[in-house]
Amino acid sequence: MLVLGHGVFISLLALAWKHALLRTTYGDSAFQIFQWIAKPGWDIEAHRYTAILPQAVVKFFALFPVSLHTLLLVASLAHALVPYAVFALCAHVWKAPRAALGCAVAAVLCTRLTFYDPVLESNYLLTFPFLLFGFIEHRCENERWPVRHVVVAFALLLVPLMVHPIGWTVMLFGIAFLFLGGTLPNPPAFMLFGFTLLWPLIARWIFQPTGYELEQYAHVGEGMHAFRSFASWGSVDFLVQHSFKASLTYLPALLSLLFVVIGLFAIKRSLQAWLTFLGALAFIIMYLITFHAGDAAALMDRGILPLATIIALPFASLVFFWPLKRIVPILVIVVLVVFTKLRDVSFASRPYQHRFDGMLALMHRMDEQGIPKAIVSPDQLRENNVDAGWALSTEGTMISAARGADSTRYILSEDMTKWVHTIHNGDLVIGDWVYHLTQKDERWFRPPSGPYVRLH
Repeated sequence: MLVLGHGVFISLLALAWKHALLRTTYGDSAFQIFQWIAKPGWDIEAHRYTAILPQAVVKFFALFPVSLHTLLLVASLAHALVPYAVFALCAHVWKAPRAALGCAVAAVLCTRLTFYDPVLESNYLLTFPFLLFGFIEHRCENERWPVRHVVVAFALLLVPLMVHPIGWTVMLFGIAFLFLGGTLPNPPAFMLFGFTLLWPLIARWIFQPTGYELEQYAHVGEGMHAFRSFASWGSVDFLVQHSFKASLTYLPALLSLLFVVIGLFAIKRSLQAWLTFLGALAFIIMYLITFHAGDAAALMDRGILPLATIIALPFASLVFFWPLKRIVPILVIVVLVVFTKLRDVSFASRPYQHRFDGMLALMHRMDEQGIPKAIVSPDQLRENNVDAGWALSTEGTMISAARGADSTRYILSEDMTKWVHTIHNGDLVIGDWVYHLTQKDERWFRPPSGPYVRLH
């Protein structure tokens, strides 16, 4: 099983290397990685302090005379190395094989489009929960925990709780599952469970909710009031389309859930079976309500992602609970699930590659017309398979500068020009504000001079 886990993460590292530019020059990832490179100090978005590890790696390499292309490669690999490190810690330091296998399965079980937007916080809900799960498994032979181990457990619990607002639901499930399985003794279980249950109130008091989070809370309320139109919800259509029709992205996860529930009942672990079924169902219902109005495919994909952890922990536990004399069919199922999902992740690169090629084509036209700073029309973007998101200008800057600092180009869509009153010479327009590149940034970005000109 551990060999399989290493295979999963080595495969993800290979994909992260191969598709480094696709992963680091798109959407939120392009903007955040640009901030890591160009902005002094630490860039903490939406109170996500625990997502600082990849940023630290990039900033460390930025201390040396390396190209932007190298920094983007480092950023892509760093996001894949963090979960690999958690897997290795569980497998080889804590000797916690169930947590290690769960970490490997969770990394791919519901992953597809989200692999190509690595800075999304929900990605870390596939990784950081297994820090606590692995530590609990490591300590499972001890009924009485010394105070220092309780303190370590609380510290490890805080990591996934702070990653994402939905993290408390994943941890609540994980703690309850390990307690019912006899892995977590009573006093620490009740303390960890109680703290996790109170976390939404604690977090609301300590951290000011972001505008996006408040918007999501409002969507939950709207969804609750629109429950009668459940069958016509965008989230229901998305889940059905990408489980049975347009793609089979979530079918392995749903089949794995069914397999785990039946398997746990078969080996007389009924309480864990019911918890797994009801926990996964509750999360799916919460997801359907929150995204009832639908959203962009990548955002819809992100919303369902933590379900992988809720399924992967029982999935891995079942493998090790199962009698050895009948283990071969279980191993075959694990290998099939992992192989199918790795293939799915690899194929998901195609639309991102088409978009990347479209951006390169636009820059080629800019070079032909001698335009270093271009305003492009919606038709030109559509012709080149480029959807103009809010981070379009950052994407263009990152993609062009990856060829060399002197190749830096600025791209601005017509729709974005209305968001600023004045565009200064050399400034980069990002969304509805202007970024002033400094002399330090010229190691990687050489801002083109002159006004923005319409591309023909």
